[in-house]
Amino acid sequence: MHRRALVRPPGPNFKDGLTEAALGAPDYHLALAQHEGYCRALAMCGLELITLPPDPNYPDSCFVEDAAVIIDGIAVITRIGHAARRGEEKAVGAALADFKQILNIEEPGTVDGGDVMLLADHLFVGLSRRTNREGAEQLMEIARSAGKSASAIPVSDFLHLKTFVSPIADDTILLLKDTISATYFEMVRNIIEVPREEHWAANCIGINGFAVAPAGCDKTRASLEKAGKTVFSVDVSEFQKMDGRLTCLSVLI
Repeated sequence: MHRRALVRPPGPNFKDGLTEAALGAPDYHLALAQHEGYCRALAMCGLELITLPPDPNYPDSCFVEDAAVIIDGIAVITRIGHAARRGEEKAVGAALADFKQILNIEEPGTVDGGDVMLLADHLFVGLSRRTNREGAEQLMEIARSAGKSASAIPVSDFLHLKTFVSPIADDTILLLKDTISATYFEMVRNIIEVPREEHWAANCIGINGFAVAPAGCDKTRASLEKAGKTVFSVDVSEFQKMDGRLTCLSVLI
């Protein structure tokens, strides 16, 4: 069970952040409204929200997931893969120190939280342009010290691991069709395939028996409901323009 979520609204310079999406510039005021809707959905899943103020120095800082990885009683503060974003993690670490033991990824390691998926007692780490082998090894060693197993997965065609796969329960993941061999997830009991036309829905949040899904992904919503989830659909179109997905916008504590 998760009790809290750490979130951070976008700042006025949100459009100046990093993106490869080629979907146009985000509308800042609409992004704020969508972030509020996202936070309402988290609250409806039973979470208390811890809200950090926007940071004008870091236009991508609303994507708090990349700054920390929670492993039971430990918060691993990452060394974010893109140099322009390093520094975002300081406020995240300070907030999480009230709830967790703090450990850090050390140079030359890099880790983005979007490349990390904890499923029950196994930690999956994506090796991507943002998470390197040194950072993955540091994180996997922390996980093993906490009694978890861990494995690394190559990520080549996507920004992050959780761009195309995400957990919705301890025994269930969503996996985008025709992206990576399911053998990487052979220990996972249930794999729900997401159709390519709903690729945004490969990234959903499973919380306390609920699911938060992107708006407009009706096939995936039906699959989640068939799996027994109460689903809250959230429009995050302005965050998608900045390579953002649902899990990017919070750290579950």
